[in-house]
Amino acid sequence: MKPFYLFLTLFICFCIQIKTEAQALFPVDINGKWGYINNRGTLLIKPTFKNAGAFSDSMALVIKDGKICYINSSGEIVITTTYEAANPFYEGMAAVQIEGKWGFINKKGEPVIEPQYYMVSKFSDGLCRIKQTPTMLDKWGYVNKKGEWVIDTKFEKAADFSEGLALVGNENGMYGYIDFKGSTVIAPKFNYKGIKKLGGMETFPVGEFGEGLAAITHGKKFGYINKEGIIKIDTLFDFAGKFSEGLAPVSQKGKYGFIDKTGKVIIPLVYDDANIFSEGLALVKSKGKYGFINAGGTMVINPQFSEIMSVIPSTFKYGILLVFFDLNKWGYIDKTGKIIWKKE
Repeated sequence: MKPFYLFLTLFICFCIQIKTEAQALFPVDINGKWGYINNRGTLLIKPTFKNAGAFSDSMALVIKDGKICYINSSGEIVITTTYEAANPFYEGMAAVQIEGKWGFINKKGEPVIEPQYYMVSKFSDGLCRIKQTPTMLDKWGYVNKKGEWVIDTKFEKAADFSEGLALVGNENGMYGYIDFKGSTVIAPKFNYKGIKKLGGMETFPVGEFGEGLAAITHGKKFGYINKEGIIKIDTLFDFAGKFSEGLAPVSQKGKYGFIDKTGKVIIPLVYDDANIFSEGLALVKSKGKYGFINAGGTMVINPQFSEIMSVIPSTFKYGILLVFFDLNKWGYIDKTGKIIWKKE
């Protein structure tokens, strides 16, 4: 695995760590070596790794002596691999690649599903979406943790399961939802526009259920459906994000704000961009800079962070957030905006 890709893992996985105290560790680069701090900025794992990713499922990917390894929260290497590439653990399984094919290992480092697939996602709700070959005719399906096909490869497009349902698309470009058996729960009738991209990175999981609702497109506008496929919030918005902590970011005429689950505007649409709420705060953009508001719409951390910050899913975890101060300087802030660690 090239160092650059593992470095990207730091940013991507930062926002998806599973919340346990053992995992409140965050990678830092000190003089070209990587270690880990806690959410108070205290160095807990000494910088001895060539590269390091964020913790997920109690383990983190690191590069040590040219090999891809996994460490525990004490910094001990528990799995040393010889794979070409590897992904973080989710639900006890990590995707690994050899000779261009992907399979899965367990937390003992044992092969559970032999490398055989062209493309894989991560395990979510016990299933993983899979594409077997690179041919244009091949479709997506889902396997369980034994590698058994639970849902056949029959979908042109497919997303991970969320709250018991997965978004899937057909050859006509229409999208609906399936259950764990692959049965259609919500018929494919939405012309799903895809995931919003900030700085080239996918950030809003539009179409994924959050708190019982999913953002969909019908015609040229966004609205929300429930798990029966009934539109609960009319398609009035130019864009609509996932619900989190009771609110969802939406936009009209290029301006962003937040609505509640009835569709009522709670925070006025006055920002140039916005992300979902996490730990009581949400990212917003104003006058070219990023800051954070609370659920009442009060600006808690004034807009001050660089445009480059938009390439990461900017949500707080364990009370801290990874930010860029400019192109070459990054670090972590707490929920007051105080810098707790900064790369020198």
